Amino acid sequence: MRPCLTDRRTGFTLVELMVASASIGLLVALFVPAAQDARDIARSVACRNQMKQIGLGFHNYHAVYNSLPAAWYARYADGDSVSWTGWSFALLPYLDQAGLYNRGTDVATNPQWPTVPDIPTVPLSAYRCPADTLGDMNPMRGGFAINNYSGNAGSKAFPRLYSGAMQQYWPGSLPAVFEPAAKQDRLTAGIFQLNGRVGFRDIVDGTSNTLMASERAATSGAGIWMGVRSNQMENDVITEFSEHARLNASITGASSFHNSSVNALLADGSTRVLSQDIESGPVVAGQIKVLQALAGRMDGTPLSSF
Repeated sequence: MRPCLTDRRTGFTLVELMVASASIGLLVALFVPAAQDARDIARSVACRNQMKQIGLGFHNYHAVYNSLPAAWYARYADGDSVSWTGWSFALLPYLDQAGLYNRGTDVATNPQWPTVPDIPTVPLSAYRCPADTLGDMNPMRGGFAINNYSGNAGSKAFPRLYSGAMQQYWPGSLPAVFEPAAKQDRLTAGIFQLNGRVGFRDIVDGTSNTLMASERAATSGAGIWMGVRSNQMENDVITEFSEHARLNASITGASSFHNSSVNALLADGSTRVLSQDIESGPVVAGQIKVLQALAGRMDGTPLSSF
């Protein structure tokens, strides 16, 4: 007689299903933030690579002219509504954009924006951080093509700000700040200003201790690569690092969409990640805070690490 075969059905018990579901949920919960972190890191690395190319452009420009470009070029400093070309336009030939530069105005003879109407609205990937959420045009700055990188104007607040509060007529009609190198305050002098011609010889603190440029995200209005819309709008192309302009917390300061940090380009062409909690504040008893010391090119403050 053949033995009776027992009917054994295979499958998962309810407990096993619950354990499996919980395990999958746990894995997803661990994987999603890790994937997001990986994307954030990749965007930050790509952003720094962009800044390194800009740094190389600055060095090539300096090799030709024995100075860095001005923040922007203007025939006069009075408050006005004339648009002037800035450092990012002057740098175009050194960022593989000589054709676009040649279509525009020669800044040596006519620093006003080019008469070719489409040039200020041409998007340039060289000036875009992949983490920024704005489109190709900057709606906060006249709808012109965006620039996520901004020159270091030093640690002196822009003239439209006083004690951290906006003046009644901001941006108003105040003239743009222009101080010859011989008259600049050594504690606050940066690299870029109206018609300025700072060279590496003028960066007394050393190029590896001085900021050249930083990020500007939508949270700080970003910038535009063509230049300034008028002498009243310095932060179209430059950024201040005063005690009123903490990282990721000011309309005139540096900012980014990276994780609690801002990428920065040093004058030697290298890049650094600056924590948004970097030491910042007014000068107390002659002591300069780290962020302000980085922005100053001749304050004489030693920087061991930052």
